[in-house]
Amino acid sequence: MRSYILQLKSRDGNLLSSSNGYLLFSLLCALVRGSRLDPVFHPDAGNGKKAVSLGMMRPQGQNAFASEDFRLARGEVVRARVSFVHDEDGLCFESLLRPRAGTAVRLGTALFVLDRLLCPGEDKLALGLSPAQLIPSAPTDSAGLRFVSPAGFKRNGRQFFLPLPEPIFGELLRQWRLFLDPSGWPGFEEVLPRIEVWSYRAESRAVRLRQDRIVRGFCGEAEFTLPGSSVPERTALSALAGLAFFTGVGYKTTQGMGEVWPFWRRSKAL
Repeated sequence: MRSYILQLKSRDGNLLSSSNGYLLFSLLCALVRGSRLDPVFHPDAGNGKKAVSLGMMRPQGQNAFASEDFRLARGEVVRARVSFVHDEDGLCFESLLRPRAGTAVRLGTALFVLDRLLCPGEDKLALGLSPAQLIPSAPTDSAGLRFVSPAGFKRNGRQFFLPLPEPIFGELLRQWRLFLDPSGWPGFEEVLPRIEVWSYRAESRAVRLRQDRIVRGFCGEAEFTLPGSSVPERTALSALAGLAFFTGVGYKTTQGMGEVWPFWRRSKAL
């Protein structure tokens, strides 16, 4: 699994929508067109999940999703995280984009230069991990997720935007089995209803996916616990939270939604 930071530099005084994930997705599709990454960005599988996730482009130094659009100065840098579940996809992306530094690109009508691609080890949010490194030797009592771009979910055809543990960790369990290990975490389906929210803070946000389509999600953070759990159960909870860094959670994770940063704390009185 590999996560990158893509940096673009403004060519003029651009106005950039804060809901720019769909623009970034279109740009990256154009940059990788004709390569082995075409089916990664446009899979024909019916499960609707992609082994790549994107964050929103934000000015350098800003970590939270903004409700207001950005007025950028000439030469100002914006950044987004691009993550791949499979190493070979990340390495291909790296080989395609690194030589293109200095290329003129567009996000919608805003003009940029492809500044640089920060690879694992070159930024604290650019990581390279194996699935085994997600599995803690001594799991903590809780696992937290910080939702840095709006996350939303669908159930029975209806949208909802709250950090409910069962849909979040149920989706991460399916992704683990789809992308990493088909037999991973056996029996954890029965554990999902026992996961509790220890604490959370969430605010609803509107996200533009196209000029004519608005969906809603939430930003904030939530901490999850498994009261009375065994070590294997806590290990699974922790590993699935770690996977979320690379896959995102919820819908439209290739269009900037559902970017999360996991965190762990110890020793709660359960």
